[in-house]
Amino acid sequence: YGRWKIMFGKKKNSINKVVVSSKEELKTYGKYDAVNNVVYYIPEIVNKAVAGQKAVTEYHEMWHMKQAEKFRSRGWNITKENYGEYIRELNRECKKTIDVLGINEYNVGKISDYAKKMLDYGRYDEVEAEYMTIIKLKWKEL
Repeated sequence: YGRWKIMFGKKKNSINKVVVSSKEELKTYGKYDAVNNVVYYIPEIVNKAVAGQKAVTEYHEMWHMKQAEKFRSRGWNITKENYGEYIRELNRECKKTIDVLGINEYNVGKISDYAKKMLDYGRYDEVEAEYMTIIKLKWKEL
């Protein structure tokens, strides 16, 4: 498929990038790069047979972008050098959120297998993104 960029402005002074790459190049359905503020997708995510449910990957990665925007709004400049610190702080905040929501090792599997796996790894940012994606998709269906 090659690779191309789609640029879109979300706020007046903000430009976000979405890069569509081949599956061979990206090796996953999607990812968000907080350092460069870029979302990556493969074209196949629009295929329900590949992605499972329509818009799951898009919402999940855009939630990660929203998480990073929240930190930036508080003065964070996310860099390669402080990325580990950013992820640790993000996971602390996301742990509080999922605790308030009542998400734990006994019910996280209701969100997704991925959320269950990420909870085991302590990646609460991923659990939160999975939860918010499911909520968004269920709300959209109503």
